Amino acid sequence: MEKNANYFTIGLFVTVMFLALVGFSIWLMGDHGQEEGNFFTVYFTDPVAGVAEGTDVTYRGMPAGKVKEIRLDPDKSDLIKIDIEVKKDIPVRAHTKATLVVQGITGLLHLDLSTEPGDRGEPEKIDGEQYPVLHGEPSQISKILDGISRMTSAGASAAASVNKLANQISKNPSQLIFGLKDKNKNKKNQPERKPGQQQQ
Repeated sequence: MEKNANYFTIGLFVTVMFLALVGFSIWLMGDHGQEEGNFFTVYFTDPVAGVAEGTDVTYRGMPAGKVKEIRLDPDKSDLIKIDIEVKKDIPVRAHTKATLVVQGITGLLHLDLSTEPGDRGEPEKIDGEQYPVLHGEPSQISKILDGISRMTSAGASAAASVNKLANQISKNPSQLIFGLKDKNKNKKNQPERKPGQQQQ
């Protein structure tokens, strides 16, 4: 009888511990009914390739939070919205900048926040948005690539103009020859001026 009682006690203990372990696991996976940090939505109109859910968010290089969700605005095809969660002690203000930054030699992107001293305003709240809104800026690499693209476009335009002029000359080379002759003729017909003589 005593032996059976010991088996019952051990079985009951194991069952209780198992249920406690399951309950603790469920509690860890849940949100515990509260948000751990502050949430914001960052607006980007530039490409955000390399950013995904779970991407690091930093404040002036210091770990500050994570990217929670990325979505496209259904009404504006060039507007990308990134929901982020940051620690409660991070000073996110009205003019806080959110910039895409490349992490060292890995080439991975993260979102870096920065706030100017003296900025005390609250982030903008927009109708239809669940969280306050910040405005994002492109990465330095994007700015460089955009500059190169503009220079390339300008170079292509100049090359097209030169090519067009070359085609016109090849079709009518006499135009260039007679044009040069007329120019030289006009120079010869002009009276030679002596040094110090003013043109009348």
